[in-house]
Amino acid sequence: MKINLIILDKNKNFFNRLNDYFFELNNDKEFYKFELLFFNNKSQFLDNYIKNTFLIIDFDLYLKGYEKISFSPYKDNPIIIMSNSNLLEDKIKSFKMGSDDYLLRSVDEIEVYFRIIAILKRYCNIKNNSDENIVINNNKSSVKIENRENIYLTDSELKILNYLFLNRNKLISTDELLEQALGYPSGLGNPEIIRTHIKTLRAKIDLDKNKASIIVNVHKRGYIYESF
Repeated sequence: MKINLIILDKNKNFFNRLNDYFFELNNDKEFYKFELLFFNNKSQFLDNYIKNTFLIIDFDLYLKGYEKISFSPYKDNPIIIMSNSNLLEDKIKSFKMGSDDYLLRSVDEIEVYFRIIAILKRYCNIKNNSDENIVINNNKSSVKIENRENIYLTDSELKILNYLFLNRNKLISTDELLEQALGYPSGLGNPEIIRTHIKTLRAKIDLDKNKASIIVNVHKRGYIYESF
């Protein structure tokens, strides 16, 4: 599973540390893959805001001098505040405004990684993946499309749909779905497993035969979840 990570900071020192570290992790299949973006001012960050993305935000750059600001526009995004300050009042302020965690700037890179994974697990358990026409309910293992009744999915179908949804409009190979969505070791999963799950998933969610499937098969290359 690939994780998008945006860092809003005054300079690139922290970003460079994480980027170098996560670049090494991206070559290890036991770890999640990261794609990092850097912005050094709030307006630039807001112009490039991406849903379903982790945000690491410098306390002084975003919060200093603001008493009523909140993170409500980014409710779909896990947010970590980063600061040089170890003051309890600053930590409380960031949590009251809606952050998910608070890091000291001197934190080790491996700790950042595992804090992100811990938050990701909580979000997968309590958050729904949704856009204008589809809501994936992870607690109920169901999907609701437009105004239809809830459609209940198997565990594997739910994992595949979630992974395609989080990487929507991108081509995802069968091998990637086997490894990242279903957790098979590299090279050990049978591609027919994915083809079977996709077939049953489509049968459940593509009720209108006059519309193209939201899961597009690209012959011999993989699948794309196409947003409405």
